[in-house]
Amino acid sequence: GSIFRGFIFQYIHIFYRGLTAIALSRNENDKRKYAAAVKACIKVLKIGRKKSPLNLSHQSYLLEAELAVTKKRYAFAERLFMLSIEHAASAGILHEHALAHERFGFFYMMRNSHEAAYEQIRVARDLYAKWGSKAKIDF
Repeated sequence: GSIFRGFIFQYIHIFYRGLTAIALSRNENDKRKYAAAVKACIKVLKIGRKKSPLNLSHQSYLLEAELAVTKKRYAFAERLFMLSIEHAASAGILHEHALAHERFGFFYMMRNSHEAAYEQIRVARDLYAKWGSKAKIDF
């Protein structure tokens, strides 16, 4: 993939906006409003992914995985989490590679797959440590 030349910050903002909407949708009554926000974020990231797959593929796949979980499409979500991890690793974006493992671990916890959850969280912790995030590894 090619490195994105230009303003990537708008896509980073969209990615974290989508993650925030996913989190809010788990705790709020108006889940449709947040699902619509996540879908809009995914749409923008897919456009960006075409321009810069190396920088944005993992973000798009992670949001798609989280949305699939909310729709109880667990097998599809699992494949998307794996794609997010693979693409983040290929891009060398440590903190988002760690985040993809962390979210995949929480997915497995929700599915009562405790051994798989532990492995994903362990890998996330190691990646956060490599990235230098003392706050994440001490948590």
